Amino acid sequence: MSTSASFNIFCDTLKISSKKQSIITLRHHAITKKLNKDFWDLTTNYGGVFVGCYGRGTANDNVQAFRMIFEMPSHLQETYKICNESGLVRCLEDMRRAITTIYPKTRIDTKKKIILVKFSDGMLFEIIPSFLKDGNTYIYTVDHWKKINYALEVDAIKLADETFNAVFHKLCRMVKAWKQTCNVAIKNTLIDILVYRFLASRKGEFLSYSDFDKMCLAFFEYIMAINPTITEWCSIGGDLKIRNSNKFIYNAIIAHYKAETAIALAASGKTWAAHQKWREIFGYRFPESVSIITQLEQLAERSFLLHTTQRKCGHLLQKQIRLFISSQTMIGGAVLGSIVAMGYTSYSISSITLFIVAACMFMLHLYFKKYNLANIVVKHVDAASTLLVIKEQLDELTQDITCRDIDIAIVRTQKEKLRIAMTDLYKGTPRYINKKYEDAIALLDIPPQKKEDPTTRVMTKYSIPAWQQTKFYKENKVQCLMNYRNKMI
Repeated sequence: MSTSASFNIFCDTLKISSKKQSIITLRHHAITKKLNKDFWDLTTNYGGVFVGCYGRGTANDNVQAFRMIFEMPSHLQETYKICNESGLVRCLEDMRRAITTIYPKTRIDTKKKIILVKFSDGMLFEIIPSFLKDGNTYIYTVDHWKKINYALEVDAIKLADETFNAVFHKLCRMVKAWKQTCNVAIKNTLIDILVYRFLASRKGEFLSYSDFDKMCLAFFEYIMAINPTITEWCSIGGDLKIRNSNKFIYNAIIAHYKAETAIALAASGKTWAAHQKWREIFGYRFPESVSIITQLEQLAERSFLLHTTQRKCGHLLQKQIRLFISSQTMIGGAVLGSIVAMGYTSYSISSITLFIVAACMFMLHLYFKKYNLANIVVKHVDAASTLLVIKEQLDELTQDITCRDIDIAIVRTQKEKLRIAMTDLYKGTPRYINKKYEDAIALLDIPPQKKEDPTTRVMTKYSIPAWQQTKFYKENKVQCLMNYRNKMI
């Protein structure tokens, strides 16, 4: 298995699943709709900006904490006296009371001065009241009132994504997987900052999955070279200062050694051992093998088997057509001979008998002619040609994932389309399907594997509540929501 395919699969498994995204969206809409109703007198669920790694799009599927800034009406600034401690407490308490009507376990973090909404599945929403000032600048609280311009961060990340060919988000998710696996004492915001600076210093060097092993090695080397005395970094966009101890440098030294070992093992052909080293760095999400390549190869074999059986069915039916034409010719000759014999010979009984037999055989041929064998042959030939094209496309997909750095999600979608196309091909009338052909068709009825790799985590069964008339809450009544682990909140 190639390095390109391994990191392709790995980056795909780190993305937040669509089902978890929908749960996050439902909870976000429920909270913002209630706050909009109480503070803005609006019924919309818009508002409430996600910040942090989830807001920047650099969070992986293990993320459980979501920080959200909710913009308060500007006329409340004087009411809450935002520079006063008691006014801040009053602001937080009003927001807590509003959210408690839908999520009773809402509380205030008195140390950070933020609102926490804890769910039984471990998901945590951190809600921060803010006021808009000077167009793009927000005044918000974490420990105390601060000012930040999110437009600078958003523009910098957008430029980074375009410049680095979407490598920025992928490397951020991988480094966060390293943090979670090895318990690295580093903030998610600092990870994004270091990745941003690293890619800016190596611009255009790592653009394909085949270079991701070297990119990880170079990134750990970049961290090792950080001055140990530095404990404060500027955020992306330069609007905030991030404080973090430098203990993570030691973890980077260990990860650098393991990455170096993994690359050396892969170069010597010891693929399995190399993958074990990568799994020591990034955890169980890094694949031991790529089963989708095996699936593509199996589908290619089945498509060729179906192609062969379709051709054989076509050849068999062509022989039957030739036999049918020959028998029709003989029957026609027999009918003509019996008529001549009845008119010019004295063997009338024999001639009549021959005529009756020939007529019966002719009627029998007319009965079987309804199958239209010529049309069936054309369908089999067309199906055989289509299967040959499908096999070539499957081989192309295998090359895409191993050599051409095509995203695994695109390959998986195309593979499923080809599998469905193979299943929908013409299978012939029941009278002309042989045992071997039925066995080949039966292989396509096997459902596709839901997991791309046996070593990846088992997907949790999510349960999305069925909302009535899109109402996320009821006034003066607690609305119980189902979380994505099938537990009641």
